[in-house]
Amino acid sequence: MYRQGGLKSKPERLFSCQDLSLDVLTKTLLELPQVRSWKIEGRKKGPHYVYYVTTAYRMLRDDPGSAETRKAAFSLLEQALGRPGTHGVFLPQRPYPPVKPGLETASGLPVGQVKREPGGGAYVQTRQELLAGDLLRLGCEDDPWHQTIPLRRSVPKGGRIDIRPVPGSRSGPPPSKAPAFLIDRREPELTRLIAGMEKDIAHCVEPSEKEAGHFRPRSYAPATVEKRVDMHVFRALPRGKTRGGKAAETGIWLERSALLDTPRPVTGRICWWLPPVIWPSEEAKYRRVVEEARERGAKRFMLGAPWQVGLFGDAPGERDGVSFIAGPFCNLASAHTAAQYAELGFAGAFASPELSGAELLSLPRQSPLPLGIVVGGFWPLGITRILAEEVRLEEPILSPRGEVAFVRKIGGNHWIYPGWELDLGVHRKELEHAGYAFFVTLREPWPRFLETAPRTSVFNWDQGLL
Repeated sequence: MYRQGGLKSKPERLFSCQDLSLDVLTKTLLELPQVRSWKIEGRKKGPHYVYYVTTAYRMLRDDPGSAETRKAAFSLLEQALGRPGTHGVFLPQRPYPPVKPGLETASGLPVGQVKREPGGGAYVQTRQELLAGDLLRLGCEDDPWHQTIPLRRSVPKGGRIDIRPVPGSRSGPPPSKAPAFLIDRREPELTRLIAGMEKDIAHCVEPSEKEAGHFRPRSYAPATVEKRVDMHVFRALPRGKTRGGKAAETGIWLERSALLDTPRPVTGRICWWLPPVIWPSEEAKYRRVVEEARERGAKRFMLGAPWQVGLFGDAPGERDGVSFIAGPFCNLASAHTAAQYAELGFAGAFASPELSGAELLSLPRQSPLPLGIVVGGFWPLGITRILAEEVRLEEPILSPRGEVAFVRKIGGNHWIYPGWELDLGVHRKELEHAGYAFFVTLREPWPRFLETAPRTSVFNWDQGLL
């Protein structure tokens, strides 16, 4: 729950997405020979959800022309205990906003509300029959007091479920009229089906007497660091003095306006940064901008994703004289990925600041490519193409803990920034000793409402491997 306009403003779910449901496109997708499979989301879902959703999509696949089948499939999807569904902007003639701040986006089927008793007790009176083994959640996932209750016995429609205090909980009991959701179910039929599948699998798997494998991950000789480079990255060529100092190199995010604002003699000394996300409708534009940048003398490019090398042409010789670096949004996390980038012709790569300190310090000793890291500046919490209409740009947004964030529209994307900068300066010596070659500061214009940052952040440096 986030607030715009101060602590007294109404909290809303400004960034809570509904579940993407493309059941309305199944018939169209069947007619496309290039589509060989459907990816159905199922992470952190129970067997009930998986069974109902896959059954519904199987029905839509096998009998696409039947209105009766579609009605039955949609009914199964409604019983799958997921979140409210949306087809987003996949149907341009009938778009449906995937983010509606005033809508509850809790998963599960509403089955009742919490009722309070004069003595302090609480219970839920159910609107429908519940089965032994069902899982109930009181409240939405963003409610600090929400809890999950496993049912040990069946409860008839109109029956009562007493709510017991959670030992050690500091958030207090659920308030009156708090919603109760059925979030997972173990129907007897589904339980028997799973047991049958497990039995079939057991018969298919033959016991193996083979010895365990002796796989050893390949190791790589670390790249030699000839010199360390500091770089400050701007949205346009800076005027006058900058905090980067004379020794720091300059990077600029590649947009045509920034390119034309840069004198031709300077263009070749700039490292041009491509956006982390380029949508299909934008590819032609960036191909033209890349071509124009090269005509003006640009030689070094920081790519936001590995596929962006395709913007530079595929014919022999088209990429001659160009140096590519895999930027921080490529999410490098292992030496094996760095080796893949080396095979693609990259001259270097960046580790994401999202890694922990221990992981960051271990990477250069294993990487066949020189590595870089973002050590300062505004690092986004997220980047999204779609934003709720209620979110106002360049204004403070308060998190549930009162922390400040803001949203800035850049090109075709919305960048969600925290109200403070990343600063790994305290770990600079460790990073140099570990073998990093490039140190980058992302220089974004500060929002007007933010005169001074309340703090800086080392992001996940002190976190362990998740």
